[in-house]
Amino acid sequence: MFKLKELVHIIIAIILFAFVMNFLGDFNAFLTALLFAFIIIFVNVIAKKLAAHHVEAETEQKILQWQRWGWYQRSYFKKPIPIGVIFPFILVWISYPTGFLKMLAFLQFDVSPTSGRAAKKHGLYRFTEMTEWHIAAIAGFGILMNLVLQ
Repeated sequence: MFKLKELVHIIIAIILFAFVMNFLGDFNAFLTALLFAFIIIFVNVIAKKLAAHHVEAETEQKILQWQRWGWYQRSYFKKPIPIGVIFPFILVWISYPTGFLKMLAFLQFDVSPTSGRAAKKHGLYRFTEMTEWHIAAIAGFGILMNLVLQ
């Protein structure tokens, strides 16, 4: 269900989430923030995986990346920049005395259809690609489960 690279990205996001939420706090508060970060991110990721399974797809979580820098088709970086790790640190250090600027978007996900989706027939056609509606439903279910958790 989880790939090793995906688990590493999730663990990095959990640690970063706890650091951002507990900026300039003590170690016990960091451990508490780490527990809450684990619960929040775990519920979100599992909800997205379950929603993707319902529409016969797979999701893969990874650190938020920045690839495009301009308007034109050639305006891409050769290697994507992991902005989900860099930008939260920058915002917290800019607002140093209090740490009131917090970016809590660390992960992004990719959706790919399973082979079972391509095997099913829907009337005369076979649908193998994921529509924007399916991707929005998967992302929305993750948000909804976090709101239910609250």
